Amino acid sequence: MLSQPNEPDTLQSVLNELHDIQEPTQISAWPPAPGWWILGLVLILSLVWLAVRGRHRIALLAWQWHWLRRLPSPVTEPGYFSRLNRTLKDAAQKRWPAQHPLTLSGDAWIGFLQARAPDLDPAQIAGLVRSGLLPEPEMEAEQADHLARQWIRRQAP
Repeated sequence: MLSQPNEPDTLQSVLNELHDIQEPTQISAWPPAPGWWILGLVLILSLVWLAVRGRHRIALLAWQWHWLRRLPSPVTEPGYFSRLNRTLKDAAQKRWPAQHPLTLSGDAWIGFLQARAPDLDPAQIAGLVRSGLLPEPEMEAEQADHLARQWIRRQAP
């Protein structure tokens, strides 16, 4: 039979050989994983896109509001339709200066108006333009005012 070593001594020697438990290093929050970088980039690009689009939209709404206020009051007098066409030309010149809408007249002006609002009735647009040239207007002043307001509102992207 083997002799048993002194148990407390053996236990003490084994305990002396043990080392403290080392905890793993903390996981740092920086640098983030590549997925977070991609998500951040997409978020920044989306915010820039929204800012640019919002700025454009605000400018367009300001343009519409300005020109809707500048439309002459619908009255049946000889110069009303001429003033209405002039206001529409000024609005178009401000919005599309490279296309020189102030120089357009007759069928070219009608075509310009129709191209910018294709869902409006072409006969009414032609009547609006021609009413400024004829001694007897082809349409009522209120109808022309409504058509001009629709045309300005349709210029949104």
